Amino acid sequence: MSKQLLEKSLHANNFLYTAVKLSRGDESKRREVINALVCLHNEGEVDLIAQFMELHNEPDSKLDFVFARYLFKKALPLLHAPVEQVMACVSHLVKEAGNDMANNSVFTSFVDYCETDSSRPETALELIKKDPDKWMDFIASTISAGTRLDFEGFLKEAIALTNHDKLEIRRRAVFSLSRIKFPAEQEHLMTEVLDCINGIVTRESDDLLLANTVWPIVMLLAITPLVPQCLDTMKTVLEKGSDRTIYNIAEAFASSDNLPGLFYEMVSPYMLKKFPSNAEATTMIDRCTVAIIERDGPAQGLDFLQSYLIMNKPHVSLKPFQGFIYIALQNRALCQKVCTRWLLLGEPVLCDAVNTIVCASHDDEFILEVDQKEIDCNSTEQMVFLARKAIGYLFFKPIAAASMIMSLILQTTDSDLTQHLSSLLFNPLLINYPGTLVVYYKKKIEAQVQTEELTNVLESWDSYLKSLQSIEEVPELRWLSRKLSLFLV
Repeated sequence: MSKQLLEKSLHANNFLYTAVKLSRGDESKRREVINALVCLHNEGEVDLIAQFMELHNEPDSKLDFVFARYLFKKALPLLHAPVEQVMACVSHLVKEAGNDMANNSVFTSFVDYCETDSSRPETALELIKKDPDKWMDFIASTISAGTRLDFEGFLKEAIALTNHDKLEIRRRAVFSLSRIKFPAEQEHLMTEVLDCINGIVTRESDDLLLANTVWPIVMLLAITPLVPQCLDTMKTVLEKGSDRTIYNIAEAFASSDNLPGLFYEMVSPYMLKKFPSNAEATTMIDRCTVAIIERDGPAQGLDFLQSYLIMNKPHVSLKPFQGFIYIALQNRALCQKVCTRWLLLGEPVLCDAVNTIVCASHDDEFILEVDQKEIDCNSTEQMVFLARKAIGYLFFKPIAAASMIMSLILQTTDSDLTQHLSSLLFNPLLINYPGTLVVYYKKKIEAQVQTEELTNVLESWDSYLKSLQSIEEVPELRWLSRKLSLFLV
């Protein structure tokens, strides 16, 4: 049915619109339309490449560009079409899409298209060599497809392109090395690639090109026994590279969990030292922190993030670190460790971070307890310092501040210290938040929690109220009736 409808649409000049319309619905409908498109093209009924060359990404168009491009991606590997025409069409669609992250999937379909015929990667490579400025964006895809059919031949071609006169060609050629899937037991070829990268790192200074060397090095680290040599090369990249290089290394750090431990140990200090303090950087540091916590445990992740915040104060805050905040709120032990340690350190950027975490909970009864491993409970100075920091930075979360002070009281047997901490539960907390904290303290008393201390606090509150009521009327605070009448005229 789809094939007949598509044939009719050719005469009405709405072929792609009809294809998109027919594809709406379940997966079976899309498969039927894609098969019909392939069949019509391969039988010579329609030039699908020419049809998609006329596709434009226009905001007011009735044709869904993204969905139409999806149909092209799915049909491309099955099409019988000249390589140059396909490359021109892919290039056109990528250009029309603009800054669309899904553009890479079009090149992935081109790789699949090339793999179906061994002559296609060779043709594409010849076109690239003949007019590199026009076809440079196809270098990685062509090398990727070619090495699956003729590994050594296309590997040599990729290495040769890393020595091209034009910088843009060298950048793409270096990146193409990361798209290669090495066959098993080919250590001599891995060594050849590593030697090539060493030469690049030694002679090049362009940050984008150095950044592109990160991916083949990471790929080799995951599959090769040449770990020490790879780490030496990576160290040189870290020392020579700038912002883009650090971003790529952080991306590898956050997304790869099968690399040697020495890699993570080596790159962490460089990331902390070289990362700029902007929005993109904080997002990447957040991802790295989460990766460290998941891979190595909360303590290592906390140390990493803490170092970054201190090194970049006062230009950063914890607010963009949504991944870490989520993990801290889900892991009560980690949250208590973070709050205790950072409040005790007293650094404003860390204390503000505690406030950010607690406020992110959106829970007016968020409970905090101290982590005994982070504080010396025999130190009166530390205990009082932490209590006062909790009040100062969690003042608008009174139950969180009060619960932390109550937790401190449980850690001491010093009666004077207990009395002092209990006084803080009254003033300034209870005086400023009587409605919230009177209810909270009474709940704790009913639950037999710190009954004596909280009873004394509530008694102090009752005495405070009686003292207020016993104060004689202050005439200066009353309007004289004759003055009030002036405003009633």
